[in-house]
Amino acid sequence: MKKTLIFLLVLIFSVSSLTVFTGYKLHNEGKNVSYTVVSEYGDRSLLQGVSADIYYSHYERLLWDVHYVPLQKPETKVSFQKIMKQNEASPHYFGLTSVYFSLFDIKIFSEELYNSFQRAKKESAEGKGAVTLEIKMKDHFEYYPFLPEVDLPGINISYVASPFLDSDREGAYTYAGITEERAEGFIKALRDHIKIPVYENDTRTTVIERSGSGHMYSSYYENVYEESFQSQVFSDKLYFTVNNRTDPSENNPSVLLDTSLIPGGYGIYSVPYSENDIIYENMTTEMSLSPESTVLNLWGDEEKEELYLLIRENEACYFKVIDIKTMTEKFSERLFDYTDSDWVSFRGFGGFMLFIRNGIEMKLYEEEANGQYKERLTYKEAEDNFIGLEYLLHNSEWASDGERLVLFSVDSFPDSGDGRTNRHEIAVFTKDGLGYYLKEDCSLGEMITWNFSGFITVDEFSVNIQ
Repeated sequence: MKKTLIFLLVLIFSVSSLTVFTGYKLHNEGKNVSYTVVSEYGDRSLLQGVSADIYYSHYERLLWDVHYVPLQKPETKVSFQKIMKQNEASPHYFGLTSVYFSLFDIKIFSEELYNSFQRAKKESAEGKGAVTLEIKMKDHFEYYPFLPEVDLPGINISYVASPFLDSDREGAYTYAGITEERAEGFIKALRDHIKIPVYENDTRTTVIERSGSGHMYSSYYENVYEESFQSQVFSDKLYFTVNNRTDPSENNPSVLLDTSLIPGGYGIYSVPYSENDIIYENMTTEMSLSPESTVLNLWGDEEKEELYLLIRENEACYFKVIDIKTMTEKFSERLFDYTDSDWVSFRGFGGFMLFIRNGIEMKLYEEEANGQYKERLTYKEAEDNFIGLEYLLHNSEWASDGERLVLFSVDSFPDSGDGRTNRHEIAVFTKDGLGYYLKEDCSLGEMITWNFSGFITVDEFSVNIQ
């Protein structure tokens, strides 16, 4: 017993000493953060006025605050603190979303379909092999069923799906900051407002097969539609729109659905809310849009009293600005060609809007004094381009002065194969294309401790241009 106690004390002392030594070593060796050029291309003069602020941490305890100017010695502050730097950004609310429609939660809409699903599971369990369940949605539903969720200041409505694939336990709604009666009233009002007739060719096939003590499921969906929403939360009102196309597949292009039963047709809708209530009695269609169009993204700026749309029209993607005081269009610009296989994302920063198509094509717009937007530059990556723009977009920050667009991308765990961490890349674009590119390794990346969680990681970073 005495030997065991001595062994445990020695072990605790050894681990504590190792932790203290590691922290001491990182603190002292990490004071002089440096960067090593891995690759470089282009005109260095385009870096004039470019800087970045990078926050590294180890175990969320040892922090490095680095002010970085490309190709110069960085300014570094090292400190210990118990809690990581708090995020000062305003809380983000998702607004209105919808849960993916699943057979496992079908009972809430159709007892008949639920019983068919249970019979198929039973047949499979009885050794009858794989059982195929084919559902033509039109045979069971007049309008598309959906399970909305809401996230607003002080209000949350969430659907908890059926927890186990082979369980008879049903999914259910949970409510916070709003009474059950008012939450259910909102869900009903939303379903009554957004009525989309089921597409006749929407077919969902599921194969159920016994596997050990449970079941294995494989599904094939054809011409399927999922009710999904784009939304923007303002201080007292939620703006939203709904998807109006079936999902495309290899053999089936997307199909526009009938939205004529929605009051005012396809468009932008709203519902006011207060601290503990959603005033669904005042749900309305704010602005009608062409039923031939599809809103790809909806966001807004309450201070400017504007909504922004990325919208698909006539096989092209447009950027539109909506004045919410009058719900009229105040700016429209064609951005890119657009088909079922395309996707477009956006970034807004400092009076600029950056639009990215398929991860290889970009357009930068700057807001002018009159509220209009002017194109500043465009870039399309060549197939043999070496920078890999789509990869850089995943963890990047941006800045622009109207003439240059600066991308700063950080990767704490790059797949470089050499065991290094903390590599960053800078790309500077002008109206003539990619003007400069720099890839560097950080000296902190060499300080890898004894397990994965001990890596020094990047918690936060920003890029600036003057």
